[in-house]
Amino acid sequence: MARPEPASDPVGISGPAEVEVGAMITLTVSPSPGEVSARTRLGWSSGQVVATVPEETGVVLTSTADPDATVVGAAPGQAWVQATLRDVD
Repeated sequence: MARPEPASDPVGISGPAEVEVGAMITLTVSPSPGEVSARTRLGWSSGQVVATVPEETGVVLTSTADPDATVVGAAPGQAWVQATLRDVD
């Protein structure tokens, strides 16, 4: 019976934990895709946990260049940002 491969190290995001409405912050993923492999790609996603303004997103990702994402506060409330590293063929 083959042993399962160990889980990969988690992806980390560094940067400010909060952004004010109308302000901009930069988040950085670690490890960067190039540090993992030449086939690794980075994806960013975001969403709002608690909506305080109907049909408004809490944050907007305005730029996503490896390994950074620029995030703008769009509406009050709680939001999340996630980085995903994946291998592509």
